[in-house]
Amino acid sequence: MPCAPVPDTTAVHAGKPSMDAGHPQVTFVIITYNQQAYIGAALEAAFAQTYSPLAIEISDDASTDATFEIAQAMCAAYRGPHRLMCTRNAQNMGLSAHVEFANRRATGEIIVAGAGDDVSVPNRVSRIVEEYLRRDRQSHYFFSLVRSMTATGELGGTYQSPGAAAANSKLKTALGAFPLAIGASQAYTRKFVNAFPAMNSGLWAEDQVFGLRGILIGPVTFINESLVNYRDTGMSNAPRAWSFRRYLKNQISVLTTYKQKAIDAFHANHLLLGLLIVAKLIILTLLFPLSPIFSIMRRVTKRSA
Repeated sequence: MPCAPVPDTTAVHAGKPSMDAGHPQVTFVIITYNQQAYIGAALEAAFAQTYSPLAIEISDDASTDATFEIAQAMCAAYRGPHRLMCTRNAQNMGLSAHVEFANRRATGEIIVAGAGDDVSVPNRVSRIVEEYLRRDRQSHYFFSLVRSMTATGELGGTYQSPGAAAANSKLKTALGAFPLAIGASQAYTRKFVNAFPAMNSGLWAEDQVFGLRGILIGPVTFINESLVNYRDTGMSNAPRAWSFRRYLKNQISVLTTYKQKAIDAFHANHLLLGLLIVAKLIILTLLFPLSPIFSIMRRVTKRSA
């Protein structure tokens, strides 16, 4: 398991959550890291959520810019109904380990995932809870459409992960290259978090395995609405020069993802599925020494076409 980070600063505002049993407690977990240009909009959207009772957990992974200071100031100035917790890790954990830690620390029956550079629509949490209650609390993983958003906040069209087409197939989700859902659109229950072992800290992103976990614990719920304005600031629109180091890192991440999927399948007693994932992992491992050559050949062919 990843080592738990030590928060070095905490700001808490005590709201007045409803005690109505028909309204489950929800925690909106916002993961931040070096997003000072966007964190203000992300938190304003979280504060504007119409659902109650809602706890908002802002967890910063040792940002080196002003992200945490901005979040801390906004929390201190907040006077709304939601309960807030704003913490910063003493050391950077990396995305998957940070998500793991924040999810297990979160309270509530439902956990809604958020990032410090995305903007959720005001009724996002309400819509997730509506679907959860409509399914008699039997669904434990939720995802929706997202709307593209540029670095400057201009909105585009709606879309979802290519992996969503496999939502009804454990096998396709397990062996496919794309996650079931875009991570920014995910929500899940406390049961979902507790049902699986801690993720490998070497995972590139948690959404690569959470979709399969959702299907394994089942059923998953797709909300056919755009509930998040998704700003993929981690990717550049300009083509990047091929880098052996970056390519190697990506390939190792792929292997780590399939290893985690196999562990999760075995943990959920899907033995045959776990064996099939292991088989693909073995094939990818055997091809690993040749994969850079294949990558270079594909790039050369694409340029000459």
